[in-house]
Amino acid sequence: MAKIRLTDRAVVGATSEGKIQNDYFDTQVTGLCLRVSKTGRKTWMVVYTSPITRKRARIKIGTYPELSLANARNKAIATKSKVADNTDPQAEKRLATQQMKAQATVRSQVEQYFKKHVDEQRLRSASELRRRFDH
Repeated sequence: MAKIRLTDRAVVGATSEGKIQNDYFDTQVTGLCLRVSKTGRKTWMVVYTSPITRKRARIKIGTYPELSLANARNKAIATKSKVADNTDPQAEKRLATQQMKAQATVRSQVEQYFKKHVDEQRLRSASELRRRFDH
């Protein structure tokens, strides 16, 4: 767990140093962390204290090189501002995932099927198909 001033050159040269993973914390933006795995994968994370549980939490904001150092800093600042407004980014992410899963129920999938294949084609057997499904 090294605390260094992250630069583009430092990010490119970051290694896990033989460990399973190694974290490099930025001195310019507090909480921004570059996690380097043994395989060489570089992941940007923000470490913060959750306003809900008051425990240390971390959230993934992207991977390098898809997300540059400058963009990672901007995302980290945005995430930290959410925390300052007493919202937990991890809880928001969990809630969004739960809502997506809730939308993918069997009933909603069947309704989409009926809209696309039964109602659009104006099948005479539409009422019978609906009755069978409901039963």
